[in-house]
Amino acid sequence: MFYHSEVCYEEQDVEKSVKSACLNQNKDFKLFDYWGNTLYDIKDLPFTVNNMPLVQTYFRKALESKSKIRPCVPIPKFK
Repeated sequence: MFYHSEVCYEEQDVEKSVKSACLNQNKDFKLFDYWGNTLYDIKDLPFTVNNMPLVQTYFRKALESKSKIRPCVPIPKFK
């Protein structure tokens, strides 16, 4: 199963519950998480989510000067 990783605590809690339920049904169940909810990958931010600038101008300037937008991920090929 492919899914987008979540940022907020409540959504992460639901994500953990779904993963647990899937793995309890089938130990060989494969899970693949991806960051895909924002224009920037969370790993590419010049700050942590907890220390994110609260003013949009500071946020934008930090991104423009210290981050790059990643290229699109290729579409997976299924057999």
